[in-house]
Amino acid sequence: MPESYDTAMRRLRSIEKKLSKNDNLKREYCEQINNLLKNGYAEPAPNQSTSERLWYLPHFAVTHPQKKKVRLVFDAAARTNGKCLNDALLTGPDLIRSLLGVLVRFRQGRVAVSADIKEMFLRWDINNDALGFNLGLRNTPTEVLETSLPPTKRQVTSAVMSVFDPLGLASPVLITGKCMLQDIWRSGIDWDETIEADAHKKWLKWVNDIKKLASIRIPRCISPGHTEGELHVFVDASEKSYAAAVYWRIKLSEHESAVSLIAGKARVAPLKVISIPRLELQAALLGARLASSILTEIELNVTRKIFWTDSRTVLSWIRSDPRSFKPFVAHRLAELEEHTTVKCWRWVPTKLNVADDATRDPPTHFDETHRWFHGPDFLRKSEDEWPQETVESERPTGGGEIMYDVDTGQ
Repeated sequence: MPESYDTAMRRLRSIEKKLSKNDNLKREYCEQINNLLKNGYAEPAPNQSTSERLWYLPHFAVTHPQKKKVRLVFDAAARTNGKCLNDALLTGPDLIRSLLGVLVRFRQGRVAVSADIKEMFLRWDINNDALGFNLGLRNTPTEVLETSLPPTKRQVTSAVMSVFDPLGLASPVLITGKCMLQDIWRSGIDWDETIEADAHKKWLKWVNDIKKLASIRIPRCISPGHTEGELHVFVDASEKSYAAAVYWRIKLSEHESAVSLIAGKARVAPLKVISIPRLELQAALLGARLASSILTEIELNVTRKIFWTDSRTVLSWIRSDPRSFKPFVAHRLAELEEHTTVKCWRWVPTKLNVADDATRDPPTHFDETHRWFHGPDFLRKSEDEWPQETVESERPTGGGEIMYDVDTGQ
């Protein structure tokens, strides 16, 4: 590593010059430095020289127009002669927990806590890795959306994309807004041009549905008193969207079970028109990926996993050799084989497929009693009463996706 003292000093002089022109920033910056010294996170550097290898780390302030606090950042990416400290550090594993995993585990047990951790890792004793912090329980409902009329394309885009639902619990309502937004973009209007009358009606209905979400309350704990259960994944598609819903099923007795929605996910169908069987396959892959993510994060014992689809074509594809299909289907079937097995897939009638709720118009009465949150009724009964494949549903079909070898005689 090259000598970085001169580079760090130039950065320091540049910061001092900047602070001399801004008294408020100077006061906040000095306060940050003093807090580091006061809390023991930093100490004054010795005046005497040393023969040990050193790297002088510059720092700078990060400000935000909507936040008063100044954040002090140590710049390990600062380069001297083309080298920086980050280049010499070993890249470790990604230890950041996925938000989906955090929320799924948060719903596992009867008791859950949340805490705000402040100033972590500024000083950390790896030999005595014990953290102490205040515990607090909170459940703060927030406004999902506020609207102004008449909406423009910009306002609709901002509103639809601002709704944050990492578990996809409100997918049947939220996907409608995304489909509406796709139609608005397809119309070709400008950013600040008001939407057309038909889109305006859909907008008003969607806003009303969004506001109703704030009153919905569902149990946080998905497995009270049980450490094992079954994972059931429902997938479906329509011309507008495709979706997946993952449920946790625990047996209460021989003939009774409890079912809870773990997570859902819905996607808008692409602008380029593709066949319904291909969209159904996209839904199957979406469900397989979502289930794999949950299985990676969940800390409960999953006794088995079952995937449900109402598409006979997709079932036929899954039960066939992927190499016999065109690339679009073959590639997705190959990935499905990585996440699932053929025995995992079962057929379900469309009227019993709960994923269908996120591919159609939003339900008229969408509340905590809706089947989207609790799964189909048959999952709460014994397995003898589950849907069985009919002869018609077992009929194989290529759906126009089979590749044929043509002998040209050459």
